[in-house]
Amino acid sequence: MSGLFDRMFVLLPAQATTNYAVRGLLPQLIQDIVMVQAFTEAQKSSLLAAFYPGYIIAMLPAGYAVQKWGPKLLLGLDNYLQGAALLCVPMAAKMGVLPLCICMNAMGVAQAPIFPGQSVMKRDFQGRLPAALRPWAIQFMRLSAAAGEIFSKATTPIISVRWGWQAVCYAYGGVSLGFAVLWGLLARSKPPEPTNVQQQVRGATTPAQQAMGSPKKAVVKDVSMDESVLEYGVLKVPAAIACMLAHASCNNLGYTLTQWAPTYYASVLGCDAIETGKHLAVTGVIRFIGNFMGATLETVLQRMGFRQINIRKGVCLVNNTIQARCCLGFGMSQSPLMATIFNCGACLCDCFQGIGFSQNYYEVGGPDTAILTSVGNVFASLGGMVAPMLGTYLLARTGQWYPLYAISAGIHVFAGFFFAIFASDTPARQLLYGKSGGGGDIAEEMTKLFMSSRPVQHRTQR
Repeated sequence: MSGLFDRMFVLLPAQATTNYAVRGLLPQLIQDIVMVQAFTEAQKSSLLAAFYPGYIIAMLPAGYAVQKWGPKLLLGLDNYLQGAALLCVPMAAKMGVLPLCICMNAMGVAQAPIFPGQSVMKRDFQGRLPAALRPWAIQFMRLSAAAGEIFSKATTPIISVRWGWQAVCYAYGGVSLGFAVLWGLLARSKPPEPTNVQQQVRGATTPAQQAMGSPKKAVVKDVSMDESVLEYGVLKVPAAIACMLAHASCNNLGYTLTQWAPTYYASVLGCDAIETGKHLAVTGVIRFIGNFMGATLETVLQRMGFRQINIRKGVCLVNNTIQARCCLGFGMSQSPLMATIFNCGACLCDCFQGIGFSQNYYEVGGPDTAILTSVGNVFASLGGMVAPMLGTYLLARTGQWYPLYAISAGIHVFAGFFFAIFASDTPARQLLYGKSGGGGDIAEEMTKLFMSSRPVQHRTQR
């Protein structure tokens, strides 16, 4: 039970909070800067989009760096660079749009390690908790990100009106740098070894004996599961693809709803800005409630004796099906009330994905969690750029909203069935090497079928 009181269960949510707080304040901050500096609408659009190119491009290198050098270093650099870039914003705004875009892009680069780094640490530290407490720990850490974004969106206008938009940069930039120092002093990449393991190693007399815990065995270390050894082949394992596809489809459907919902409420349902804001605010409340409901459901299913991987598959398939129906219902709604009900249903299903594909990243990722989460997040983030362009094209071509939501719903249902067939709780590297695990038998057989043309050598180090 000592893992329950580990300080990382405070530091990890706090690190996510600082990151998502900065991400949440950017739209309002940019709006204030544009008004004061008299930038054009085209320049405003460039500033709003400047964060994401750096974030997406740096995602893959960040994932490899996390796996090679550990998450503590990368997440600490994240806060340092993010805070420094935010402090430079007032100076950059005086120099023009290009320097300001560079600052926004630097913040995107800084935040690239957050998803793979946090995923690796969650995998390691939540594994020390009792099984009944793990879903609650994960959902608590998920909530911290939303809390940071909501807090910054609420406080940014107040700070900007009272002390100027520059004060927002100094306040949140200072907090980010201060937390980076705290993180460097208190955080650790791995949980401590159990006491019995420490005693075994302490009783050995030589480095070789310490490595093996016995003076009679030769030092032969199997590095096939060594986290510092990069294995690119896991990206082709069907179980890993299933997890990344489920992530991408979930984000794509979410972007389609969130990015086009204000326009739909205004142009189709005739709502003004204030009424639209009220309808959209309901989804934020649903997200907070839904996370706790997801943790409760997983606890109940565990007590009923369901295997963990079957919980993941069932939740993902059912959620994707219901969420796709809600997406279609939103696109056909003729009243604000019905649109909000369907939107809330989709948000609630999204919260339950915390016990679906989201946690499967840690299981199928194994030593390659950083790589899988970084690659998966690249594809998942692309939906934020594709959804606006696809919606604009389909509306201009057909004059209807239904095709946009139908495409997202269809992709989501397909991803749910794909995950239900191929998902596994055996690490992808074990599946790649042909080692049997405790995961889904179908996933293992499918992996053998698709990977049979590539013989894999087991690596050992003497």
